[in-house]
Amino acid sequence: HNLLNVVLMAHNGRKFDFPVLMSSLDQTGMVDSFCSHVVGFVDSLPVLQKLLPGRNAYSLGNLFKDLLNEDITNAHDAEADVFALSSILTTAGVGLSALKLFSMHPMDVTKNLIYTSTKHTNLPSLHPLISSGVCTMYTAENIAGSGLALCHLKKIFDRACEDGLRATFCAKVDGKP
Repeated sequence: HNLLNVVLMAHNGRKFDFPVLMSSLDQTGMVDSFCSHVVGFVDSLPVLQKLLPGRNAYSLGNLFKDLLNEDITNAHDAEADVFALSSILTTAGVGLSALKLFSMHPMDVTKNLIYTSTKHTNLPSLHPLISSGVCTMYTAENIAGSGLALCHLKKIFDRACEDGLRATFCAKVDGKP
């Protein structure tokens, strides 16, 4: 039977579960089919960090112990983790409105995977700019993630000098430089 408008939730899903899932779906050509049913992801970690500030630890096990005064049986077992997360969210009084604030579309995860891959490919070429103080690592990471490598910057400079570089760095994509 068809399930539509599904939202998947995982604790620390933004850093682990969602990228692993979307990468696997991409490798098997199933992203479009998946996205036709799953409309969102929610990472419960930032939700609980926002709603329960000031804690020393936000692992599923620690939250379960603190809020429900018991240990998770079979930690890292999918069924036990689902039960623990559900219990934590219920006990903490997390509602749909809080979850919606922290939701993301699965394609956002895919875009981030592409950005990260592109950044790792192009960043080594920008190390001379970083080591000579022309730009910071942060700036170099943004340049690399945009798809530019040092050879591209040289070509732009050869064609249009500083004005060409300035125009490149000031250009906006989706309203962002």
